[in-house]
Amino acid sequence: MGITYFEEERIFKLDTKKSSYVIGIVDKEGFVGHAYYGKKLGTDALSYLMRIYEKAGTPETNARDRLCFYDAFPMEYPTHGIGDFRESALRVEDADGHWANKLTYHSHEIFKGKKKLSGLPATWCEKENECETLELTLKDTEADLKVVLSYSVFDDVDAIIRSARIINEADRTVYLT
Repeated sequence: MGITYFEEERIFKLDTKKSSYVIGIVDKEGFVGHAYYGKKLGTDALSYLMRIYEKAGTPETNARDRLCFYDAFPMEYPTHGIGDFRESALRVEDADGHWANKLTYHSHEIFKGKKKLSGLPATWCEKENECETLELTLKDTEADLKVVLSYSVFDDVDAIIRSARIINEADRTVYLT
């Protein structure tokens, strides 16, 4: 159980006793996609789950169909206004009315335990070695916006816990709508 990062494939695999959750990074721009959640998987090549070789491909291989990619790729944390016409997880608007955001991979950290969510109901680990956490940091460099997705896997529970922290790094007010 736990969290594994396959560096060459740019794939994160989160395992509980009975299930797996797979997240991948694709393209040179670093789009973060949800690949799989279901019955526990082995560790054999998981990149096929990203489905980047299907229709349109990635912007790196077919920039002409960038909007088709945005509307078809299963973004892990989709945003509003870049061409993905599905429901978004996050829509941010600034005082000037701009609302398009493009989150891409910035960094990640895997560690034992789970950080507390101040002021919110949340799960926690009694002991640090009872769970493992992946903090996946996504960034929109144009809007100076950072999103930290936190995934925790517990040893004794067949569940994966996710939270999101939105950080405005700009010197202007933004509104989460």
